[in-house]
Amino acid sequence: MKPTTANPNFKYVFPDKIHVADNSGTNVVDGQTMYTWSISGNEFIVKLTEAFFDAHNSEIYTKADFEFTLDSDKVGDDGKLNVVFPGTGTTVTFTQKRVTLAVTKPASCLPTAKASPTPLT
Repeated sequence: MKPTTANPNFKYVFPDKIHVADNSGTNVVDGQTMYTWSISGNEFIVKLTEAFFDAHNSEIYTKADFEFTLDSDKVGDDGKLNVVFPGTGTTVTFTQKRVTLAVTKPASCLPTAKASPTPLT
């Protein structure tokens, strides 16, 4: 969604195969707030201030760095998860290594029992 004078905000919805932590902040330049941003419910929302938008509305680009976790329930049997980032033309393939754990108990952890022969009567 491109910002307009009537709605100087825009939103990007992250792919449903990732989870981005909720977060928020502002960008202040020369003592003036240019915009606020937030990530909530896997949506990245930028709200431009009216003054900033009026002064810079011809070309506005946004770049965001973010951390996310993968939705491991959506990893395929081949251990791969393809994540398509809408509107960017970018697909990233993540490979999850399958790990097999073998758990053994050392003999010292096993319960010990002493057998006492009971005489027969």
